[in-house]
Amino acid sequence: MATVNKFVCYGDIEPKKVEWLYYPYIPKGKITIICGDPGIGKTTFVLSLVALLTSGKKLPFSEQSHDAMNVYFQSAEDGTSDTIIPRLLKMGADCTKVVGLQTKRKFESFDADLEHDIINQNIKLMVFDPVQAFMGSLNICSANDVREVMQKLNDFADRTDCAIVLIGHLNKNSGGINALYRSLGSIDIVAAARSVLILTTNPNNPDNRIMVPLKSNLAKIGKSIIYDLENGAVKWIGLSDVKAADLSGSDPAPAFKNACDFLSVCLEHGDVASTKIFELAAKNGICISTLKKAKAYLGIKSVKKNDDRWYYQQIKSSDETATS
Repeated sequence: MATVNKFVCYGDIEPKKVEWLYYPYIPKGKITIICGDPGIGKTTFVLSLVALLTSGKKLPFSEQSHDAMNVYFQSAEDGTSDTIIPRLLKMGADCTKVVGLQTKRKFESFDADLEHDIINQNIKLMVFDPVQAFMGSLNICSANDVREVMQKLNDFADRTDCAIVLIGHLNKNSGGINALYRSLGSIDIVAAARSVLILTTNPNNPDNRIMVPLKSNLAKIGKSIIYDLENGAVKWIGLSDVKAADLSGSDPAPAFKNACDFLSVCLEHGDVASTKIFELAAKNGICISTLKKAKAYLGIKSVKKNDDRWYYQQIKSSDETATS
């Protein structure tokens, strides 16, 4: 049976303006990524925004006014009762306006029932911390796998008119690599987001921290925001002209960048057999010569184990036990 194509005439579609949860950083009905190194306070930063949104208070350095709103917050790393709720209460959040599912759901399992519930409960912000934990069994290095699930998430945000914030870890190797390329997994995760914000040490004053916009498809890049952490809460300091270019060197070649991202993800949870690395690299279109360059750049070693096989091993630094 022949497929029936249903065309949509663009002249019949009513144009609409982009609306913002937090201009120009977090658009409504779109995906925003907030990423940073371990220990920089990513979760605390986002929870502070949740506290302001649920209590109807203005967001930092913003002229926008808004009513207190409902927020969906799901963490795969911190306990709800002993960590998330105490933090929110300390920050002045209205926890009656914060919800989450009892059972964590992967993005690929989002369905019409969840969509209906988000709309019915008038939820305006959904937060997932960290994004990698909600990708399910997908290979987040695979462009095809990532592209499909991120498109589904984008469509979900659009239909619910809900801002979706994904908290993400950066890989551990920053020298010479543009910050956009340091998010773990396929670059398609970043490509699906309309806004990407990085949290890092303030390059002008290492005693405090800074949120720097890396990507903004829907508005002019906004000012960076200087902040610090005091007693488990965020202290807002001021605006800054620091830009993404001030945080990193020149962009690497795409093939080399892909190989670096690929190896960082593969070795995130420990050593991997060289044969398995080569097999996955081939499936992801990474040639052996580029793989070896990335291996050398990232300081990855080949070690022979008791099973008489060779493994790729990431040499760990002493500060990797820091928490988010």
